[in-house]
Amino acid sequence: MSNQIVIDGTVFRPVFRTTVNGKDVFRFYLSFYDGKNQNGEACYGSIRVTAWNALATNAHAVIHERNHVIVSGKLRHNTWVKNGVKHFDIEIIADNIGPTINRFSISEAEIPF
Repeated sequence: MSNQIVIDGTVFRPVFRTTVNGKDVFRFYLSFYDGKNQNGEACYGSIRVTAWNALATNAHAVIHERNHVIVSGKLRHNTWVKNGVKHFDIEIIADNIGPTINRFSISEAEIPF
């Protein structure tokens, strides 16, 4: 079974930095539509996305807060212990990130066709 995910949503809290080892990293949270609850109200979820090296540099140059994007990559399950409490989370290690063009997006990008 392949560990591959493709998801689209809205970027929030993007952060770019360079590690002490000289690797570029770009992290943001992706908000996505998660269906409707029992009352018929829209529900949303979010997941952290991490891009490394050239993808981090390139994505940081064009992806900004509130942009609609599509991300493909691998899911990574993280665990750690802090103050004696075990914590868990899931993030996407991105292989590709790009703007989406759909009926909900408002794009300032020029489409070359």
